[in-house]
Amino acid sequence: MAAASAIFLLLMSSSLFSIWNDQSGQEISVQGSGNVHINKENGMVVIPEDEVVEGDLIVQNGSVEVHGEVLGDLTVINGEPIWHQPGK
Repeated sequence: MAAASAIFLLLMSSSLFSIWNDQSGQEISVQGSGNVHINKENGMVVIPEDEVVEGDLIVQNGSVEVHGEVLGDLTVINGEPIWHQPGK
């Protein structure tokens, strides 16, 4: 019984360590359709002025500059949405 408990604890701690390591990279992730530009250097996703994203857009580990239009929900995780008014 003690051996089974030790193996269980070893497996659980190694899986938690693995999950923790995966989150440290924080690479930008974009889910949704549309012509968006990803600048990994400054951690920014840009929706150009003439672009219309139809549907939901999810951006993780980066901020979003919206110059165009999003016809759905914009979800930003670990970042900020920056809304620009068209024509300005």
